Amino acid sequence: MAHDPYQPRHGQPAEDQAARQRPGAGLTGEAGSDAGRVAADRLLSLIERIEALSEDRAVVSDDIKQVFAEAKSDGFDPKTMRKVIAIRKAGVASHQESQAILGTYMAALGMADTENQEG
Repeated sequence: MAHDPYQPRHGQPAEDQAARQRPGAGLTGEAGSDAGRVAADRLLSLIERIEALSEDRAVVSDDIKQVFAEAKSDGFDPKTMRKVIAIRKAGVASHQESQAILGTYMAALGMADTENQEG
C-alpha cells in the first residue's frame, strides 16, 4: 500500500499540520468560514481568467492561420515565413550564432559545404 505523503509515517512525529495540508484543502471551509470562501472565490477568479485567455488564444491562433493561408494564396511560402518570424523574434545575432553551430555540426558529419550554408 502506498504511503499518503500528507500523513505522518508510523513511528515518526507528526509535522506541522499546516505544512502537511492537502493542496486545495480548506477551500470550501466550514459553514460560515470567510477564509474558505475567499480562497474559493479567488480560485474561481483565476480559473475563469485562464479560460478567457485560452479562448482569446484560440481566436488569435485562428487569425494567424488565416493570414498564413492568405500569404500562401499570394504565392508566399508559409514555412519560410515562419522561419523569418522566428529569426526576427530571436534576433539576428542569435540566428547567426545558431547557423554557425549548425554549420559546424553539418561539416563534422560531412553533410554541408561550410562556405555555402542554407538557413
